[in-house]
Amino acid sequence: MKINLTIWLFVLVLCGCGVVPNPPADTEPNDYFNHTESISTPLALPQCLVDDPSSNHFFVALKGQGIAVYSRVNNVSRKVASVPIQDLNNLHVMYLTKKGSYLYAALGDFFKRDSKAGLALIDVSNPGRPVIKDIWVSSEPMEGSAIVQVEGDYAYLGAMKKGVLIFNVSDKNNIRKVSEFQPDIHFPTPNPNSIQHPNARGMDVKGDRLYLCYDAGGIRIIDISNKNAPKEIGRYINTSPNMKQQAYNNIVVHGDYGYIAVDYCGVEVIDLKNPSKIQRVGWWNPWKCNTASNNWFNSLGHSNQIAISPNGQKVYVSTGKSELNVLDVSVPSQPKEVASYGATNNKQATWGMTQSGQNTYLLYITSVVPFKANWAGIKILSEK
Repeated sequence: MKINLTIWLFVLVLCGCGVVPNPPADTEPNDYFNHTESISTPLALPQCLVDDPSSNHFFVALKGQGIAVYSRVNNVSRKVASVPIQDLNNLHVMYLTKKGSYLYAALGDFFKRDSKAGLALIDVSNPGRPVIKDIWVSSEPMEGSAIVQVEGDYAYLGAMKKGVLIFNVSDKNNIRKVSEFQPDIHFPTPNPNSIQHPNARGMDVKGDRLYLCYDAGGIRIIDISNKNAPKEIGRYINTSPNMKQQAYNNIVVHGDYGYIAVDYCGVEVIDLKNPSKIQRVGWWNPWKCNTASNNWFNSLGHSNQIAISPNGQKVYVSTGKSELNVLDVSVPSQPKEVASYGATNNKQATWGMTQSGQNTYLLYITSVVPFKANWAGIKILSEK
């Protein structure tokens, strides 16, 4: 049975039934990380976190509970402000990006087909008093949005089945839609049905190129030098999993290489020097997704959000019930695990992660499938 992994990536539990208010204490020593703090969010499902060390604050997208702002001093976090969805056209908050003094929020629940997509621009120059400057909302359902990235005066919104929307955000009080671009939906599956249809998920923007995780549609490289007329100049998908549905969830680009979180297929490393001939050069495939014994329901891990260290030597990836894995990518063709955090049998599972200096933030959700997880919240780790 094929599953649209973007829509049904996790069945989220919104009620409090069986939800653990506080996480059990870590019982196993970890040679790489110290667990410094846990923050429970029993009525919310953390989707994305942005850290701002310069102000000792961090911002969390809490899906149906809007945005939370925390101050953090001496390893103690305290919620100091929030932006409820009632102030955001009642759209769920799915992703956050911060540029300068402004927070950009991708709006619209991408687990719902009838959700509109939106983009909010929020002034957080005073983190304790966020001010909404402008909100753009689509006129029609777009199955929500999954990500927003900002480069210069432009914001790029991943609007699921509608592809990428480009906005001019030079005037913080007036978000202006410039164009939208839907990459070819007929790769790798001609005439895809509703389950096989690609969705704009993760992305990274470097100069005039946008690197898009197109879910079941693999990786696309988009030339955005002309904001009014973007064009696809490269595409890639791993054919090793044979007939399995694939889900390219998120990507980070460093130099000539892209590092991709590929759901139950681990992390792929691709060479981007020639966009028309993208080559896979490395693959961390711990759950053996290319074998018949592995599937979406029984995999010990599901890669979702990914980050790379500033020097490009390490990659951090949230991995569902495996929680967190750290890879040495100093040799891109030979990614190897050097650290991990969590256990596969503790009924805790991550959706996302953020790496910031010595701190790594893990975002935990409650879910039923493909794994059972009963605690929602944030764990903060520091590297030893």
